[in-house]
Amino acid sequence: MLILGALLLLFSTAFAAQGALEISLPKSLYATKYDLTVNVFLPPVGAQIPDEDAFRQKASVLIDFTVKEPTRLIVLNADGITVKQNFLWNGRSNYSNLPVVEVKSVQKLYFEVPYILAVGETLQFYIEYTYKIRSVDDEALGLYRSTWVDENKVTHHIASTQFKTIHARKVVPCLDDPTFRSVWSLTVHAPKGYRVDANTQEYQTTNNAQTHRFFKTPSIPSYLLAFAVHDQAYIRTVSPGGFKNGFIGPHEKLRNCTAWFAFTGQMIDTLVDKFKVVKLPFDKMDFIHIGRMYKGAMENPGLITLEPSKFCNYDNQIVLSELIVTHEMLHQWFGNSVTPNGWENIIMSEGLVTYYQIRLLLKRNPNLTLLTTPSMVIALPSNTSIYTQPTSINEVMNVGNDAQYFKSAAIFHMMERMMGPAKRLYNVQRVSENI
Repeated sequence: MLILGALLLLFSTAFAAQGALEISLPKSLYATKYDLTVNVFLPPVGAQIPDEDAFRQKASVLIDFTVKEPTRLIVLNADGITVKQNFLWNGRSNYSNLPVVEVKSVQKLYFEVPYILAVGETLQFYIEYTYKIRSVDDEALGLYRSTWVDENKVTHHIASTQFKTIHARKVVPCLDDPTFRSVWSLTVHAPKGYRVDANTQEYQTTNNAQTHRFFKTPSIPSYLLAFAVHDQAYIRTVSPGGFKNGFIGPHEKLRNCTAWFAFTGQMIDTLVDKFKVVKLPFDKMDFIHIGRMYKGAMENPGLITLEPSKFCNYDNQIVLSELIVTHEMLHQWFGNSVTPNGWENIIMSEGLVTYYQIRLLLKRNPNLTLLTTPSMVIALPSNTSIYTQPTSINEVMNVGNDAQYFKSAAIFHMMERMMGPAKRLYNVQRVSENI
């Protein structure tokens, strides 16, 4: 416990107030894979929400690590996580219940290993813990619950994730930073009668339809992991070009989504053609209706989430619906397949997405002069920088805003004006490869 004791002393000094120490993670360990199992409790359809203590749930994660630098500490982000037990395997020996210290002010867990980990060593680290399903009225972050009411006035429950920017740590201890990309395997235990959707396809349902296992994801940062537990309907559609996509929502909403389905299919074909690819970047592209959420929509690969006012509202808000759908689909390439290597660079992906979003919609409807990049930038605050270097947890949570998005898009607009479309496309692709 000497190392952990010294660590506590460190955090009792002024060093704990330094921003870099607050948000950074050591580079000594790299997680190559997470095998996450979570219990997700929801009341039966039509039932009232029980006592808040019912939403404290059990979970476990098995993390595969590769050692990059010598260390005696395993450092993971965590927020509201209670560790019950842990085990470490190194291929030669097993270690049970490593000493652990939680420093809540920096949202980190520090586990002390009984020897110095060597460079190149591989480890498996297993943690059993509890986490809380939060309320949409409290904060729609991490895994949170919400409700919707059907045409017969029956209340339905949803539990869904919002991990961007740094809220995966509310559900799983992890390296919760875009610098680290990993493969994720997911198992969800949910009440009978509920459906579970995630980034990838479900490959097995067992335990009386209460245990759901999903194919592993490609290598993604923690903020892009997504899943939802619900009892909504699912409709599979096919774009004119033959690409499958799905829509998950209340029956009564899906019955009136024909125009929205059609636009989405057309835009999928447009993007596939524009980026000269023969398939989508992930094995599926589903859109799911969930409760009120942070910024209204989220580009999770394979499972794009939208709050009720943004889901299938095409007839009432055509321009807004097209903006949102196009934006989140573009992120499947810029931001998901190619991920910024730090929150200070997130504007690169958002700027590229906003630039292409405007360009594609203006080509579809040239009369939308409001969407021209110069006119939108003129209306934005002139003192907003397009580059920010967050130095605290609070700053990371609030990184990115419309002013930064559109000012960043204006840079790519200027590149196009200076170099022409062909050179501009080539250079944008080169830039994106280095995000």
